[in-house]
Amino acid sequence: MWLASLDILDFLPIESKNAENGLIVTGHGKPPGGDTEYRATILIVDTAIDASALKFSLFTKNGPAAPNIRQGIEQAIISRAREMYSARNNSAQDQQGNFQN
Repeated sequence: MWLASLDILDFLPIESKNAENGLIVTGHGKPPGGDTEYRATILIVDTAIDASALKFSLFTKNGPAAPNIRQGIEQAIISRAREMYSARNNSAQDQQGNFQN
């Protein structure tokens, strides 16, 4: 979830991050092709790859972002985490197969 969060939110400048406690705080930034500036706070509370493991807040300069935008980004982070997990497991299986040949 950590790497997926950083990947999906790469348009936001990182103000602070602490992998030990799972906290990422960003500054304001605009998504590619967007005109609204956002900032985010991400707290990863579990190793599971689902919404319960992620505490995600998204703000504009005028206050909290619309719930559908926040939920869309949250789902993108979870989807990306699943992709990364699957790719890592497939790579490990491929390496094991190569060692056995």
